[in-house]
Amino acid sequence: MLASWLDDKRTSHRGRHPTPNVDCQLTRVKVKPVATRARRRDQAAQTRVRILDAAYRLLLAGGYEATTIQMVAEAAGVAVQTVYFVFGTKGRLYSEVENRVVLGDAPSEQWRERPWVTQMQ
Repeated sequence: MLASWLDDKRTSHRGRHPTPNVDCQLTRVKVKPVATRARRRDQAAQTRVRILDAAYRLLLAGGYEATTIQMVAEAAGVAVQTVYFVFGTKGRLYSEVENRVVLGDAPSEQWRERPWVTQMQ
Protein backbone atom coordinates (compact mmCIF):
# COMPACT_ATOMS: atom_id res chain seq x y z
CA MET A 1 0.00 0.00 0.00
CA LEU A 2 2.79 2.42 0.90
CA ALA A 3 4.66 1.52 -2.27
CA SER A 4 1.64 2.28 -4.45
CA TRP A 5 1.12 5.63 -2.70
CA LEU A 6 4.76 6.54 -3.30
CA ASP A 7 4.48 5.50 -6.96
CA ASP A 8 1.40 7.68 -7.38
CA LYS A 9 3.16 10.68 -5.82
CA ARG A 10 6.29 10.21 -7.89
CA THR A 11 4.43 10.05 -11.17
CA SER A 12 1.92 12.78 -10.41
CA HIS A 13 4.57 15.35 -9.46
CA ARG A 14 7.20 14.31 -12.00
CA GLY A 15 10.11 14.14 -9.60
CA ARG A 16 9.11 17.10 -7.43
CA HIS A 17 8.34 16.68 -3.78
CA PRO A 18 4.64 16.27 -3.19
CA THR A 19 3.07 19.26 -1.50
CA PRO A 20 0.57 18.51 1.21
CA ASN A 21 -2.96 19.74 0.75
CA VAL A 22 -3.04 22.32 3.52
CA ASP A 23 -5.39 25.25 3.82
CA CYS A 24 -3.28 28.20 4.96
CA GLN A 25 -4.26 31.69 5.96
CA LEU A 26 -1.84 34.52 6.50
CA THR A 27 -2.45 36.71 9.48
CA ARG A 28 -1.09 40.19 9.95
CA VAL A 29 0.81 40.57 13.17
CA LYS A 30 2.03 43.81 14.67
CA VAL A 31 5.67 43.49 15.58
CA LYS A 32 7.27 45.87 18.03
CA PRO A 33 10.52 47.39 16.81
CA VAL A 34 13.59 45.73 18.17
CA ALA A 35 15.02 47.72 21.04
CA THR A 36 18.47 48.99 20.37
CA ARG A 37 21.31 48.33 22.76
CA ALA A 38 21.50 52.01 23.59
CA ARG A 39 17.81 52.16 24.46
CA ARG A 40 18.08 49.05 26.62
CA ARG A 41 21.10 50.52 28.38
CA ASP A 42 19.18 53.77 28.99
CA GLN A 43 16.16 51.89 30.32
CA ALA A 44 18.37 49.85 32.65
CA ALA A 45 20.03 53.03 33.93
CA GLN A 46 16.63 54.66 34.52
CA THR A 47 15.41 51.58 36.38
CA ARG A 48 18.53 51.62 38.54
CA VAL A 49 17.97 55.29 39.40
CA ARG A 50 14.29 54.66 40.26
CA ILE A 51 15.30 51.83 42.59
CA LEU A 52 18.01 53.93 44.26
CA ASP A 53 15.61 56.88 44.71
CA ALA A 54 12.94 54.65 46.23
CA ALA A 55 15.46 52.94 48.52
CA TYR A 56 16.85 56.30 49.65
CA ARG A 57 13.40 57.62 50.57
CA LEU A 58 12.43 54.44 52.41
CA LEU A 59 15.74 54.08 54.23
CA LEU A 60 15.59 57.70 55.29
CA ALA A 61 12.03 57.34 56.58
CA GLY A 62 12.21 53.94 58.26
CA GLY A 63 15.81 52.87 58.56
CA TYR A 64 17.63 49.78 57.34
CA GLU A 65 15.81 47.14 59.41
CA ALA A 66 12.31 48.41 58.59
CA THR A 67 12.95 48.74 54.86
CA THR A 68 12.37 45.57 52.85
CA ILE A 69 13.28 44.78 49.26
CA GLN A 70 9.54 44.29 48.62
CA MET A 71 8.89 47.87 49.78
CA VAL A 72 11.68 49.22 47.58
CA ALA A 73 10.40 47.29 44.56
CA GLU A 74 6.84 48.55 45.02
CA ALA A 75 7.99 52.15 45.49
CA ALA A 76 10.18 51.93 42.37
CA GLY A 77 7.48 50.24 40.30
CA VAL A 78 9.55 47.14 39.53
CA ALA A 79 9.48 43.46 40.46
CA VAL A 80 11.34 42.22 43.52
CA GLN A 81 13.44 40.06 41.20
CA THR A 82 14.55 43.20 39.35
CA VAL A 83 15.94 44.72 42.55
CA TYR A 84 17.82 41.50 43.31
CA PHE A 85 19.06 41.26 39.71
CA VAL A 86 20.41 44.83 39.75
CA PHE A 87 21.84 44.92 43.29
CA GLY A 88 22.10 41.34 44.51
CA THR A 89 21.44 41.90 48.21
CA LYS A 90 19.84 44.42 50.52
CA GLY A 91 23.28 45.24 51.91
CA ARG A 92 24.65 46.03 48.47
CA LEU A 93 21.60 48.18 47.71
CA TYR A 94 22.20 50.10 50.94
CA SER A 95 25.87 50.51 50.03
CA GLU A 96 24.93 51.86 46.58
CA VAL A 97 22.52 54.34 48.20
CA GLU A 98 25.33 55.49 50.50
CA ASN A 99 27.70 55.90 47.55
CA ARG A 100 25.10 57.90 45.65
CA VAL A 101 24.56 60.20 48.62
CA VAL A 102 28.31 60.81 48.94
CA LEU A 103 29.29 60.80 45.26
CA GLY A 104 26.10 62.18 43.74
CA ASP A 105 24.70 61.24 40.37
CA ALA A 106 28.03 61.52 38.58
CA PRO A 107 30.64 59.27 40.22
CA SER A 108 33.33 60.70 37.96
CA GLU A 109 32.75 64.12 39.46
CA GLN A 110 35.53 65.25 41.77
CA TRP A 111 33.55 64.70 44.95
CA ARG A 112 36.47 65.57 47.21
CA GLU A 113 36.27 69.10 45.85
CA ARG A 114 32.62 69.59 46.78
CA PRO A 115 32.11 72.38 49.32
CA TRP A 116 30.63 70.17 52.03
CA VAL A 117 33.57 67.76 51.79
CA THR A 118 36.21 70.51 51.93
CA GLN A 119 34.47 72.03 54.96
CA MET A 120 34.81 68.71 56.79
CA GLN A 121 38.58 68.59 56.25
